[in-house]
Parts: sequence; C-alpha cells; structure tokens
Amino acid sequence: MLPQLVRWKMAGTKIILRLAGPYYRYAPEDLLNSGSFRNYVRNSAARIVKNKMADHVVFQSAFVQQWWKEVDPVVTCPESVIYNGVDLAKFRPRLASSARGDNTLLVSESLYRPHWLTNRVFDEVPPAVLPPDKLIIVHPNPLERFDNYNATAVSFERHHSYDQMPQLYHRASVFLSVQPNAPCPNSVIEALSSGLPVIGFRTGALPELLSEEAGVLLNGDPASYAPSQLGRAVVIGFNQIMSRYVEYAHGARMRAEQRFSSDKMVRSYLDLVGRLL
Repeated sequence: MLPQLVRWKMAGTKIILRLAGPYYRYAPEDLLNSGSFRNYVRNSAARIVKNKMADHVVFQSAFVQQWWKEVDPVVTCPESVIYNGVDLAKFRPRLASSARGDNTLLVSESLYRPHWLTNRVFDEVPPAVLPPDKLIIVHPNPLERFDNYNATAVSFERHHSYDQMPQLYHRASVFLSVQPNAPCPNSVIEALSSGLPVIGFRTGALPELLSEEAGVLLNGDPASYAPSQLGRAVVIGFNQIMSRYVEYAHGARMRAEQRFSSDKMVRSYLDLVGRLL
C-alpha cells in the first residue's frame, strides 16, 4: 500500500489518514514475538503516512489523538477528531424507552480475561443490590459450557453478524464495555443508539462517548480489578441504572442522536474533503 500512496502523493492527490489507536505497545525485548513485531511494523507504516504523506489526519477520538501524540509527537499537517457513526434507523430501541429486556447485562467485546465475568464474579456483591438475571457474553471463542453463578444465568455466544446485532441489543437491558483503551468502540455507540444504557470504565474514549444521562463510568481500568471487585462494581452500576431505567435509556438514545449518527460522520468527512480540494 505504501508504494501506491507514494505514487498518489507524487501525482498531487490529497491524502486523508484516519487513525484509530496505535497497535498495543510493545517492549523492545519482545520484538522477536510475532504479534509484537507485527504491531511494530503497523505502527511504523502508520507513522510514515502520518508524517510524510498525509494532508490531514483524522482521529477516531480525542483519546486517540492524545495517544498518538505520546507515541509520535510530530505534527506535519492539520488534524481533527471525527467520531464513528451509527445507522440510527438500523440500531434503535426495540419499543418505548421503558422497554428494559429481562434485567439482562450484555458484553460483546474481546475481553482480556473472559472468565472474570463467569468465575463466581457476582458472589461478593452487597446484599442490598441484586445482580442481573442474565449475563450474555459474546466472544470470538466462547466457552462450551453454560453455568449459573449466584442466580445469574450466563450465556456464551459467538460473535454475531452486523445484521444480527440489532436483535442482540434488543435482548439486553444494559451494555457493559470492558475493552481497555478503546479508541472509539462501535459496540458502545450501537448500544447507545439501541437505547441501552452503558456501564464502562474511565479508560480510552469512554469518558468522551458516555454522558451522565447515558450510563455509568466506573473508576480505573478493568484489568486492575479482581473478579469479585469487578462483579461488585458492575452490579452497583447496574442497579443504579435499573433504578432510573427510563431516564437512562432515553439519555442513551439522545446521546447517539446528538453525536454519533452516520449522517453526521459522513457530513464531517465531506466537509473535510471539500476544504482540501
């Protein structure tokens, strides 16, 4: 791809580079590891395009922009932030904003440690709060067995196709995001558009994506929690949302309509192209 970009650049073609987060950081001593080496090559290629070829750099979020500044502080062209967008007509609340599923918590991301959410994770919750009735975990490599922990039915499922995702969100009441350093997770934006309040962590772009009306942000990184601590924090957030569910569900949909529509994203890119031409 780099040779083609060089030819386009020499021909006077304007180049807009859209960046998500850098591939996960690596230690120099780990470069012999195939995964770490691939990350190094990908970061190096993105850095070359960013600093030598791009006429404008678009970041998925302010978090991504700051992350790249830490990795590569060189700025050679204008920069901007354009958030991902969602089809508001495709991802919409299933009924009225009061429709709350069956007290179901949905996780649909690649987790650092999926067993955090199944290995007796809800056993040490405060007695005054109740865990969700059901936990759905969608993961590339789901466990083959189904278990119940502390009255919570746990269902493991493989990733769904894009066309199946609206139905998946309709089966849940609340969405849980546990992806560390998420650049601008589409799953969170789709959940908001579907009227699902979100529980997330103050890491990555989540503080930018969520408003107080649309969900609950937990302190720290999910990787810093022991399983029982994670369960306790999640259940407290879950109960907070369920106690004012109509307000949170409405706030989630409003957040998506105001900031994350696909129409708004497309208009932002068209405006940018118009300024460059």
